[in-house]
Amino acid sequence: QTAALALSAALFLMSLVQGLWMPVHTGDAMLNFAQNARVFETHGALAPEALASLALPGHVDYPPLVALNEAAIFLAAGDTRAFAIKPFFALAYLALLLLIVEACFGVLRGWVAAAAAGVAMLTPVFALQSTDGYAYLRLTACVLLLALQARELPRGLGLFALAAAACALTKFEGLALALGAVAWLAWLAARGRVPAGRGALAAIAILVLSLIWPVYLARHGLGAAPLAGSEWHDLAGAAGRLPDAALTLLGFTLGHDNYGHPAWGLFWPLAGALALVGLARGGATRRAVALAL
Repeated sequence: QTAALALSAALFLMSLVQGLWMPVHTGDAMLNFAQNARVFETHGALAPEALASLALPGHVDYPPLVALNEAAIFLAAGDTRAFAIKPFFALAYLALLLLIVEACFGVLRGWVAAAAAGVAMLTPVFALQSTDGYAYLRLTACVLLLALQARELPRGLGLFALAAAACALTKFEGLALALGAVAWLAWLAARGRVPAGRGALAAIAILVLSLIWPVYLARHGLGAAPLAGSEWHDLAGAAGRLPDAALTLLGFTLGHDNYGHPAWGLFWPLAGALALVGLARGGATRRAVALAL
């Protein structure tokens, strides 16, 4: 575990040094986050009128958590904001690496834990995205944090609720995870594994924190709230798109970078092998299923 933590530090420093040389100039990092962060910095508030005027070039409807953090850094850095924001990108990578270490050594043992942690930490796609300011790493870290916190229930219900809300406020995909967390709490409460009253309070907190941004969007006309449009309820159309979606997902999973290297390295083969071994061993089924998911 000490070696894994040392590797985390080394990879973080690599990402930080490389990221300081790379300007943020296009894509999600600029249109979804930096632009909104500048609005928040300049106006000292969410400023819906200012956001609305920038709706064409950017995603002003994007969940605000990343942009609000960037705005705080901009306020502190002033004219050096374009440089000072870079460590914020690398910190998402470090958070993910440390959560991987916790997950692997918390569920697995010995050399198996070390091997799993090494393969996951050295997954190329994580390093490639650690310098560009996109939110994929942050959402991945939030999902892993949510999963680890779920293993501690019924202890730490408040932290579980915050992790679920962080998913929803980081990317719109996280809203589905937050709603799933509410369903998970309801299932645990029904089985008596979480106190009903405390579980209900945690579920309400998740719903309030997760839905406050979609409600804000609808109120100020900044964009359609996710799950509200009719296209989300066209089950027949969705079923018809499933084969294409599955092939696209497979393409991402088996994809290569610009140099022909596998973007995911050995991550998926090892994760699949660990899941199969765990399922084949008696008494470890529940843990193996959780790890596989």
